[in-house]
Amino acid sequence: MKYASDIFSALALAFLYTAYIIFYPFSYNFNPEINLHNFFLFVSLGSFSIFLILYLFSRKTLHVNSVDITLFVLFACFLSCIFFQHHSLNLDNEIFVCYGIMLVTYFIFHLSSTWVTHIFVPLVITFFFLFEITLGINQYFHFREAGTELSLQIKGTLQNSGVFSFYLVVNLPFCYYLLQQLLRNKRAVLIIFSVLIFLTALILLVTQSRTAMIAMIGMGAIIFLLDRIRKLNLIDLSKTKRLAFGVAFLILLAAVFLVSLYKPGSTYGRLLVWKVTASHIPQTIINGVGIGKFSYHYPLWQIQYTATHSNLPLEYFFNADESHVVMNEYLEIIVENGLFGLICFTAFIIYMLSSKALYNPKLIVPAKLTITGILIAALFSYPLHCTFLLFLFTLCCSLLSKNLHIKSM
Repeated sequence: MKYASDIFSALALAFLYTAYIIFYPFSYNFNPEINLHNFFLFVSLGSFSIFLILYLFSRKTLHVNSVDITLFVLFACFLSCIFFQHHSLNLDNEIFVCYGIMLVTYFIFHLSSTWVTHIFVPLVITFFFLFEITLGINQYFHFREAGTELSLQIKGTLQNSGVFSFYLVVNLPFCYYLLQQLLRNKRAVLIIFSVLIFLTALILLVTQSRTAMIAMIGMGAIIFLLDRIRKLNLIDLSKTKRLAFGVAFLILLAAVFLVSLYKPGSTYGRLLVWKVTASHIPQTIINGVGIGKFSYHYPLWQIQYTATHSNLPLEYFFNADESHVVMNEYLEIIVENGLFGLICFTAFIIYMLSSKALYNPKLIVPAKLTITGILIAALFSYPLHCTFLLFLFTLCCSLLSKNLHIKSM
């Protein structure tokens, strides 16, 4: 009984992550006939209930902090909305249900033992990274021999080459961490990790995923920044700020270059979505349209915008389409949840990323880098609408939260 809760949590987390990648990778909230999210909610709640019973019988010490309390209140609100059948926040709202599932995941992971959170889960994450990158390489050679356009075909099991590309990028920190844990030879770790970076970079060049390229450049720049601060022992805040601005400028420069170089049609499509969505910020800045409701409002918004802006470049009209996501998570947060929602999300991220490692800093660094990579990708794409990336984001937040213990129960 002592290890039953940990074994169960390890199996539950592995099953959920596997199912998200293979069977349920996206949460768009555009087809009310798709109810797969309700199945995963049932599985998550059932798993959490069994895990909680096993955990209580194991008589382990329960640690809580301000983040746990806040998220538990949100979870209680989530259950209340489901139970009382809120007119908008209910089982038909796919994205809302996915957020609830992630709250359940947070608590399962947060209450699990160190061997689950520090060894088993990183092992599962790395296994799927290697599986996906191997599948991507096989697809490259297969479609190259067939003479097919490669940029859209290299996608692993994830149905989209761009999503596949930045999935690989944000998993690199955990791969490096696991290599450090399994191999004592630092040189061997560097050689293997260099090969993984090389293969990932090649895939990015083939898929031409601008978001993944920017995320990789941004994460690399941040690693360089942290290394310089450590080596120079920078205490002078002005020097640190200059380095930070240099990193931000590098990311911006890379973004502008990549946008102008690759897939100009896609760029015009995103610019149109951003323009149309941004034009509705004044009406949504207070209350927002509601969680997961962007996909319902956008088609009408686009019709109204193009009707009143007849002088738009033809490229916008050629690339106009019904979009279920804004291609910028921050813009989507503000139109769905208002300015207050964006402030809360930003405050939460800053609080988590600024937390200090009380133990095992080797795992805290990859967790922060993974979150950072997802946040960079969120500027140009929809990582928080990819269930497996949202799952990874949740695990990283839970890892950081485990370093904020305030009270034992």
